[in-house]
Amino acid sequence: MQQSLFEFRDDMAATASPAYLPFTQGNSLLVDGVFECEVKSRKKIHVRQTRPGDAVSVYRNLNKYEKQMFSVMHNKGELKQRVAGYGKVVVLKATPERPLSVKLSESSRQRVLREQRKNVHAMIKGTFIDVFERPLTLRAFNELDTITYNPYKAKEFYRLSDNKHFSGDLPYTYAMVCGSNVYCL
Repeated sequence: MQQSLFEFRDDMAATASPAYLPFTQGNSLLVDGVFECEVKSRKKIHVRQTRPGDAVSVYRNLNKYEKQMFSVMHNKGELKQRVAGYGKVVVLKATPERPLSVKLSESSRQRVLREQRKNVHAMIKGTFIDVFERPLTLRAFNELDTITYNPYKAKEFYRLSDNKHFSGDLPYTYAMVCGSNVYCL
């Protein structure tokens, strides 16, 4: 695993230059250290917050598919299993207690194959660090390991460079979810 330039601690803001930063464009959507987003749920608009350090799952939002948006869903606390926000680029970090991992539902994958229709059944889990509204730089596409998932091609996430398959924990420090892929370092 690559040495990180940025170590997350609950009691500190990101003061060092994070290793993922050279691969991002535009400004972070964190305001005063919080990602705040309006989410429609049960015909009501809720303002929900995600903070660096929160345990989250990220998946492609099929309702915002054309905009290439991802949903950020909390894994713990009061918002457990609820969407707390949307972003084009979501940055996750592995921690000793919460490694980066991928999760797939094989039964939902089989339904995709049978019905030839998309459904949410693949996600990446980790510690929320940051979110951006603009796509990654070309440097990210050229320099980072790229992991993807296509239910028609494989049962698991796989690395594009060598077709290595992944299930469960990932051997990376950072994952940047963007477009159709996960860019890892």
